[in-house]
Amino acid sequence: MSIHDVLAELRKTYLEALPARADAIEKLLQERKYAEVETEFHKLKGTGKTYGLPEVSQIGEVAERLVENGSTSAEESVPAALNVLRRIAATRNNGEVPNLENDSDYLYLAELARELHETTSGRNKR
Repeated sequence: MSIHDVLAELRKTYLEALPARADAIEKLLQERKYAEVETEFHKLKGTGKTYGLPEVSQIGEVAERLVENGSTSAEESVPAALNVLRRIAATRNNGEVPNLENDSDYLYLAELARELHETTSGRNKR
């Protein structure tokens, strides 16, 4: 078995586990364990690129930033992030590469992150 085969198998296993990870994050959100939700997105941010799935890292990064802003932001953003993660897994398992720039949930998350950045950088402070 070549290194390429080993990496492909690891990526496949990671993708197969992604929906269960999304379910676990959803449960943490329902239990209002925001610090743990943030940690899980941080892990996804780090592991996505490692497994050759940069879109997972993108979602992890945006969601982590939004969740660390507080419970209201988490309640708004996490469901959309989980939807995207589940679609990434399904798309990748079908042998396709997802395009987040056409994903309405991802665009929603990016807009929330932009608004958060503007608010916290002082440009929109009232």
